[in-house]
Amino acid sequence: MAFDFNIQNDLLWITVTGVFSDREARSLVPEAARMVQETGAERILIDYLKADMVFQTVGVYDVFTKTVPKEPSLYGIRTAAVFSPSEDANDVRFVENVAINYGLIYRAFTDIDAARAWLFEEHIPRHSQTKPPGEPGGGVGK
Repeated sequence: MAFDFNIQNDLLWITVTGVFSDREARSLVPEAARMVQETGAERILIDYLKADMVFQTVGVYDVFTKTVPKEPSLYGIRTAAVFSPSEDANDVRFVENVAINYGLIYRAFTDIDAARAWLFEEHIPRHSQTKPPGEPGGGVGK
């Protein structure tokens, strides 16, 4: 597994290669948050097209319930994840649903151009959007 981080204006583009499971996701989340804080990125594109995805329901759920809430800089950031069309659509939809349910502005795609288009449509400044779970108006249990 490898992560490659690139900044293009206010877009943090993360390319993931190799095996990617919940274990790797727990490493990626704080790195992405650090990059957002350091660069002021307003959008994130995660390119999983060359990754070997390993989906486990409990692992995906744990990442969004235990790791993401520790990184408040990720809330309010529009995040597009691009998966290979060969990935199981139910797995991809599950990841997207859990991310959204836990307060992220997150959408899954199989086309990188569609993901970029969504990232840049009518973008609202990140600080005016969602809040982390546990805060009034934030995440699960709103």
